[in-house]
Amino acid sequence: MTLLSFVPPSSAPAWRSLLLRLGTVLVAGVVSACGGSGDAPPLAEPGPAAVAPTITQQPASLSVTAGQAASFTVAATGTAPLSVRWQRNGADIAGATASTFTLASTAAGDSGAVFRAIATNSAGSTTSNNATLTVTAAAPVLTITAQPANSTVAAGTQAAFTVGGTCSSGTLSIQWQRLGASTFADVAGATAATYGFAAATLDTGAQFRANLACSGQSAGFSAVATLTVTAPGAITLGAVRINGLRTPAPIGVTSAIDRSADGSYLFFGGAYLWRLAADLQSITHVAGSGSFGNADGAAAAASFNSVRGMTRDAAGNLWITDNGLIRRVAPDGTVTTVAGTRGSSGSADGTGAAASFSGPGGIAIGPDGDLYVSDQNNNRVRRVTTTGIVTTYATGLLAPFGIAVAANNDVYVAEAQGQRVSRIVRSGSSAGVTQLVAGNGSANIVNPADGPGATAVLPGPTALFLRGTTLYVRDLAGLLRTIDTTTGVVGTFTGSRTLGPGYADGTPAQARLSAPAITGIADAPGGGLVMADAGPLRTIDAAGKVTTIANGFEPSTAAVFSLPSSTGVLAQLPFEFRGRGQTAVAVDPQGRIVVSEGNTHTVRRIDAAGNVTLLAGLPYSAGWVDGTGSVAQMRLNGAALAVAPSGVVYVPDGASVKRIDASGFAATFAGATGALASGAVDGPPATARFSFIAGLAVAPNGDLLVSDNGNTALRRIDAAGNVTTFSGRMGQRGTADGAAGTARYDAPIGLAYAPSGTLYLNDNGKLRRIAADGSVTTSTVVGVISLTVDTTGAVYVLKADGLYAVSATDAETLLMQVGSGVVYGNVAPTLGTGDGAMTMLGPKQLLIVSGRSLNVVSLP
Repeated sequence: MTLLSFVPPSSAPAWRSLLLRLGTVLVAGVVSACGGSGDAPPLAEPGPAAVAPTITQQPASLSVTAGQAASFTVAATGTAPLSVRWQRNGADIAGATASTFTLASTAAGDSGAVFRAIATNSAGSTTSNNATLTVTAAAPVLTITAQPANSTVAAGTQAAFTVGGTCSSGTLSIQWQRLGASTFADVAGATAATYGFAAATLDTGAQFRANLACSGQSAGFSAVATLTVTAPGAITLGAVRINGLRTPAPIGVTSAIDRSADGSYLFFGGAYLWRLAADLQSITHVAGSGSFGNADGAAAAASFNSVRGMTRDAAGNLWITDNGLIRRVAPDGTVTTVAGTRGSSGSADGTGAAASFSGPGGIAIGPDGDLYVSDQNNNRVRRVTTTGIVTTYATGLLAPFGIAVAANNDVYVAEAQGQRVSRIVRSGSSAGVTQLVAGNGSANIVNPADGPGATAVLPGPTALFLRGTTLYVRDLAGLLRTIDTTTGVVGTFTGSRTLGPGYADGTPAQARLSAPAITGIADAPGGGLVMADAGPLRTIDAAGKVTTIANGFEPSTAAVFSLPSSTGVLAQLPFEFRGRGQTAVAVDPQGRIVVSEGNTHTVRRIDAAGNVTLLAGLPYSAGWVDGTGSVAQMRLNGAALAVAPSGVVYVPDGASVKRIDASGFAATFAGATGALASGAVDGPPATARFSFIAGLAVAPNGDLLVSDNGNTALRRIDAAGNVTTFSGRMGQRGTADGAAGTARYDAPIGLAYAPSGTLYLNDNGKLRRIAADGSVTTSTVVGVISLTVDTTGAVYVLKADGLYAVSATDAETLLMQVGSGVVYGNVAPTLGTGDGAMTMLGPKQLLIVSGRSLNVVSLP
């Protein structure tokens, strides 16, 4: 028997079906022919081919907190049966064969693990996408274990609130808060478990709470505690609480400055290297013994002479030019001289001490890692490796000073005597041609014109700072200029062209910059700058507004106090309670202490929590400028200060009266400013003239009374600023009592109003009373240094030997003696010598400048 031998391609479905049928028939026939049964069942037809798995749901990456479960799910289709197995970091997970895999409790070690699923059937297998597990640390649990309790204390004694807390992990932090007009505000520096201060009568009813947190997480507030202040059982003396009290930094004349990687600023001032914190709130010492010299060594032992330039490398080392030397300051403050010859100058190239410089100024580090130094007196730029190899890089410059290096290693140089900025183009690894960028060679400081490169006037350019394609340049016209390095166009970033060089804060039209030989410029966030302006440290925002944050100050025994400010380290300047004639104090309607400092020419406020802010005045700048905050300038030459019920502050400003509103805007209220403004003229605000203003007081009707000491008369200023003589006769000295027109004054000083409307006057040590009509009577009380009157009409006077209460019949009661120093407490307290200003802090509480400190006397 022969079977069909032709077999068509099996890939053709129709042929395959036909063959199957034909094969069945043939087989059946063969079986039958061979004696088999013709009734045998036919052969079964094969099913459809198996389909490989396809992932329809990919597992997703997860982020969970340690201790939480983490689940990954996969879904797939394909010919059944399907099986799944899970892998972690490429290795199978035992028993993980379900569509969902779960880690019941994650741990930190699971973070970063990669999970995937493999689906398999008879036709093959498919692998899912990777899913990454991120495990974050569990938030610590904060538990407040002790709540602050309400407290009742006597005025002048210590009030204290305590809170307790624990963290399951991390570090516990505490910040005390005090309720203000409507919200709680942080008390600066109050970060311990116990917050304490000397309570004043005005503190009664004050509410406090603590804000606790565990490493910045799990924050929570404590319960609120209320303070009740009662009258003391005995006379007590305590210091006014002032938060963050610290010694002023003697930054002297500032020069080079550079911003560190952590956002803080390193700068030179005097013989020290200082660090200004990134938040501009504090200045700390980094290196320098305080003696001028060139000693190398550890931070505290090293000395500096005349640092003019500074740059920083990627490792945090500072490289400075210092009186003919190139020196390195390591991050720990260790100082090493790298190149240059001590005690001599020259132009020799070489290594280390074999090299010499003459007046090196600016220094900048290039992308190649080398230092570029402007060798001013040699009219060249030198190249210095960090190992101290010195070579001449470029010559033919005219007194190069400021220097900056671009990303392509082009070197920009401010030629102080060339009145221009030049660019030394990089050529391979060497200097190429020197090109003019900007400046026409003119030294005209009267009209330093902006404009295209060669037409602009850049008189005596000094410090340079490069940001992107913008060069910032200081010049002798007191301006901070900008140069577009792509076009050479020169503009003015800040500095008043009309006022010229000087010292003033404010907008570009108001600000005045010095015109020094040495300054420094550093980058600041938001497009701003920080500048060492040959004395003050100043910020410049992106719009060119200038603000002084610290000023050069050499500490002395007369300057003991230094206060932080919420607006910067401006208040780190000395807060000097200088005794009589220098400091005046008052209390505003919100209970804040207002201090006028004659030595620093500033007015500051101390709030109820002890925080200090500048109200008005540019420290150490005596001038006549209206403006807000440090834009204002005043000549606070007398211990006079008055606060109106509205909160407006009045201070003497030379021969005029300055009015400062609640926002800190200060403007001349009456009188004239200037060196020749004194006089004796009544009239409208602009034409009125005063002599030496020694006392101020706000009358019940809102008028301002003035002790015009130089004119020996009392003057009145109404709400519109019009001035009249209230009592006495200008220019006629005397001691006569009587009606306003016939009364005479010897040397009128301090003033204070009683609730009755009677005005009390310290007239050269004599206590005198002035009625509402200006008539005068003289008491028997003499030797008065200062005086004040409380809300009940009680009169208090400070004398050289003590504090006295004065009755309506002029009887004097000694309340507290003056000793060799201030003794606090309620057992034999004493005031110190040099006592001066005095005012009422609250009922039966006197605020006194005593012993160069600010103190509170609480009466039973």
